[in-house]
Amino acid sequence: MDSPVLLFQRLAFEWGREGRSALLTARRRELPKSYPLSLADVPAGVAALAQNVEWTDADGFLHAHETRHEYADLSGLHPDEVTVNPGPAGSVELEGVELVPTARLGIPNLGPRLRLGLGQLARFEWNEHLGGGCVRHTIISVCLSPRTVSRDPFARVPDLYSSHCIDLNQRRLKAGRAG
Repeated sequence: MDSPVLLFQRLAFEWGREGRSALLTARRRELPKSYPLSLADVPAGVAALAQNVEWTDADGFLHAHETRHEYADLSGLHPDEVTVNPGPAGSVELEGVELVPTARLGIPNLGPRLRLGLGQLARFEWNEHLGGGCVRHTIISVCLSPRTVSRDPFARVPDLYSSHCIDLNQRRLKAGRAG
């Protein structure tokens, strides 16, 4: 059996005051929750692939800016927002995938670790208020995929999903009422 590959995808949509026009808001809302990824493009010997795709209001949300990084083993994969804990050597199951509540994100308690088994997809979503009227919407998807899958592993409904958009908006509203 081929060894599975850990796929990490980060989508970020960033906009400021100018990006709140009706046209740009409509374009931003039409942006995808996943970005196409073909496992045929992942070379043998790669244990993990991190894909980062960003859109901004600077170009009217018309162009995706993509970067990809390949890792020979899981020890080199250290994205800011997610901690990946590999299982025992030779195991196809991850010990856990968890969203890390960094001060930069401002996300409150996130609960227990999520176990991610072979073929499962986890998706985390939140908004960040960056200051100066700028906002970033981030979607993190993590999948432990068999290499034999011919479809895009991110283009389906996730098995595990967590959204903190409402929590952040409620916190902002509460802070506005308190002051």
